[in-house]
Amino acid sequence: MAKFAQNVTLPLNRTGDEEGAHYENGKVTTPAGFKEAFQQYAEGGWIGLGADEEWGGQAMPKMLTVLADEMLFATNPSFMLYPLLSVGAAEPNQDGTYNITGTKIFITGGDHDLADNIIHLVLAKTPDAPAGSRGISLFIVPKFLVNADGSLGERNTAGPGSIEHKMGIKASATCVMNFDAAKGFLALLNMHTKMQHNMRLIAYKAVVRQVLNLQTNLLTASLYMVMYVVCYSMHVPTMKLLVHLQSMLVNNSTLLNFQPILKL
Repeated sequence: MAKFAQNVTLPLNRTGDEEGAHYENGKVTTPAGFKEAFQQYAEGGWIGLGADEEWGGQAMPKMLTVLADEMLFATNPSFMLYPLLSVGAAEPNQDGTYNITGTKIFITGGDHDLADNIIHLVLAKTPDAPAGSRGISLFIVPKFLVNADGSLGERNTAGPGSIEHKMGIKASATCVMNFDAAKGFLALLNMHTKMQHNMRLIAYKAVVRQVLNLQTNLLTASLYMVMYVVCYSMHVPTMKLLVHLQSMLVNNSTLLNFQPILKL
């Protein structure tokens, strides 16, 4: 991953941002070199690094996948945002599928030309769902419907309406996505676990980046990174970890304070 990040994604960081993603005739095109880089990324097995082996993954531990992801985020955040959620209304069909209707804004990588098909993870509520966030479910909505033999079928009624004009990471297509009774498949009825997972990951990354920006000792910064992935994999409560790490930064503490974190 280090070689791929240094030799492939890093050189594309500036050129991709200068060129930016393109939107024309309802289709998004990524900057030059992005599609080839994504093919190398997929062929190298990095997409399924932590996925189950039965689905073609390598079943690697979360500690390893987080470190691999961080290399790509550091060298080219626009590129890394493509392999990475969007709430609407879902109406059930007799065949067990759902019609997803709604418009989402600021959807990173909502459409692109890196792969033949895109699988959207969409949050939506069914007609009989409980009130509030507890009623949110997760649906899988493909760009192209997949036939029984695995080949691509007809285009689903889900696509971009436009892409945002931004100050930075211009190579990453941030889309306005329209779902017009698009066919979706129910994945998860209860999204609490997934949402907590994402919030914890974002919070941990924010703290680590602050640490890396403030620490002048590279070894100390590296040790903080190890502490971050260990705490993440052990599901240390986010807020307690943030408070403790902030205290360590203010007081210029050392990693001798790592033990109290594990007791949180």
